[in-house]
Amino acid sequence: MIENYYDWATVIELKTGDYAIDPDAETAFQKIRQKHPEARIVEMRLNEELIDNPHPTGEPLITDN
Repeated sequence: MIENYYDWATVIELKTGDYAIDPDAETAFQKIRQKHPEARIVEMRLNEELIDNPHPTGEPLITDN
């Protein structure tokens, strides 16, 4: 999977495990938000690096929005 989707955003709804991937994090987030408007969501990137917070603005990885 990493070969085809390197550095794509992976957005996961925590209770169901539903997920969306997209090269654009906001697009992936909106895909999940449409299905789960009140859910907690986590975002990750598909790559080999492990860093504390991959969001460029330093925003939290988990949201209640």
